[in-house]
Amino acid sequence: HSMGGGSTYLSVQYLDQAPACLFTFAAAETNPSAIDQMSDIQVPNLMFSGELDCVTPPEDHQIPMYVAQSQDVCKYYIEIMGGYHCQFNDFNFNCNFGESTCSPAGGIGRQEQIDLTLELLLPWLRAWLEKDCTSFDEFEGQVAGSQGFSVEFECEISPPGNPMIEIVGNMPACPGETVVLIAQDSQGEILWNTGENTEEIEVSEPGIYFYSLSGEVCLVVSPEVEVEFLDPVSPEIVIEGSPELCPGESVTLQTDQVAGIVEWSTGSNENEIEVTEEGVYTYTIEINGCQ
Repeated sequence: HSMGGGSTYLSVQYLDQAPACLFTFAAAETNPSAIDQMSDIQVPNLMFSGELDCVTPPEDHQIPMYVAQSQDVCKYYIEIMGGYHCQFNDFNFNCNFGESTCSPAGGIGRQEQIDLTLELLLPWLRAWLEKDCTSFDEFEGQVAGSQGFSVEFECEISPPGNPMIEIVGNMPACPGETVVLIAQDSQGEILWNTGENTEEIEVSEPGIYFYSLSGEVCLVVSPEVEVEFLDPVSPEIVIEGSPELCPGESVTLQTDQVAGIVEWSTGSNENEIEVTEEGVYTYTIEINGCQ
């Protein structure tokens, strides 16, 4: 707030790691100049000011800071209509006494100014600190409504969309096969719970799968999908009789499976065949779409 707000912008240059976001109340110009420092700040910034602030008038303090900040970041300037300098916090005698010497009448009350400020500030903080996309949507909705304040902003950031998973392949899958999972929304940084970061992944084991989608401001997680595999089947040929035939004899071959669609190497689709010629015989059985 006030001189502390200007000092906030001065302090960014000394941090080892950039903060997730900034916010200030009626930030004051400082010496050295906070306005001059703004062009180097590459951090999302939410600046509050009061329309009737005579201590740090917006046109001399916050507006020049907003204009000076880099055009390549997400920045918002919120001017509370009828707002005062000292009403961004609890009552302070020194602050209020100083402001009383110059402030015009007709503004809003302290609690109304604080409530309006918090309606904007809280979703802003939840979005950037908790990576909550719903809160960023809430913040943008508040800004679009512009109830009780005016706003200027430059922000090309948009939260990720609606991540969903497309399953390519039969479900349950056949033993030994793979299932392809496709991230239907990939406008962001993808990270599957398998650790992969590609738009598509191949799955060969049963389990629960999902992916997260990260944007510049927040992260959303797709619904989970369960990949199932059928139990493997090992069909056998049952021989009725001896496989060593005398001339003119035959032997019956049959499947040991009670379900499924059978196709013998002879072309027969019966569960058993009668063999009169020597050779190698096999069959394929299809169960629940698996061969």
